[in-house]
Amino acid sequence: MTTLILASLYALKFEGGTPNDFVNALAASTQQSVVMSQGDPKALPRAEFETTDLNEMSRAVRSQLKHLIYPGTDLAIGDQMLAREMVSENRAQRFQGGEAEIVIAARARANMEGEAEPINRPNATLSITSTGLPATAVKDGKVTFKTEKSESLQLIQLSGLSKPVRVHWVYRESPVFLNVRELPEADFIRVLAKTVGARFVSTTKEYAFDFDPVEIRKRAVATIQTMPISQRNPQVTKSQQNLKNFRVSIINALSPAQLTEALAETGSTARFELSPRSPLTRIAVQRVQQLDAERLEAARNGTPGEAAYIPVMQRVDGSRTPILTVDSRFSIRMEIPVLNQNGQPSGVVRL
Repeated sequence: MTTLILASLYALKFEGGTPNDFVNALAASTQQSVVMSQGDPKALPRAEFETTDLNEMSRAVRSQLKHLIYPGTDLAIGDQMLAREMVSENRAQRFQGGEAEIVIAARARANMEGEAEPINRPNATLSITSTGLPATAVKDGKVTFKTEKSESLQLIQLSGLSKPVRVHWVYRESPVFLNVRELPEADFIRVLAKTVGARFVSTTKEYAFDFDPVEIRKRAVATIQTMPISQRNPQVTKSQQNLKNFRVSIINALSPAQLTEALAETGSTARFELSPRSPLTRIAVQRVQQLDAERLEAARNGTPGEAAYIPVMQRVDGSRTPILTVDSRFSIRMEIPVLNQNGQPSGVVRL
């Protein structure tokens, strides 16, 4: 007896539009459940493919839409980014060593303001309306639900499931767009977790979207690297690029445990000693030397107030341990203990 196995056809002809337009078009074309997340909700460009090979479909989605189909048999899709607001720095960073201080350019809020862009423009940031999963979407332990128009599913509003759901704060506002049909609820939560970068946990008492430091690290770095840099003048451009590179290097060097501590709660801050053996110390030293060089260059260019600047590296107090802090928006600070002109301990320089 011969058994005929028919391969699934993955086909799409998408003219561009909102995330829900794409998700619903792909679900209709493939007759499969589709779940997608983005860091910031944005419009998608035109895409077209027809294949029976999931790997080929993944390549098409990556090349045409700049999104990834995550490993597995599910159509779980994402841009592998965080919301820009989660990694933005809106601050003035200062040298505070007693003798002088410098204000490094404050980073503007990354979310778009003003009039909304047309939704048919690829990568236009979109306004969305959060919605929950109604209890009526769950029947016999299976979920059937789709988001439409400007809706996105909010993970803290999942009703009708057999167990309560716990969500780490990092994922609470993650926009999720989906069209699922008769998906077992455990699989439903697992696919949601995959798309937003959470660790799926199922116990006898609850489902959980637990913090996944490795995945969030990748998404934070990818998001920071796409953030714009001022082109006002070469010196400002170089300074901002140096700051971006420093943040990325530190985030990549943090251990999973350190990242978990830094992002334990919204608004939290973690402090780490820059001991001689810490992998963070070399990066921190290079950053201080870099900032010293920027100040000395400004002095050579005649910038007011810079002529008397004494490099921080020449004043480091080796008897005390520098501290590096990381907060829940991936902002990096350093506290460098320094000596005064008489070689005595004189507080710290905060960078």
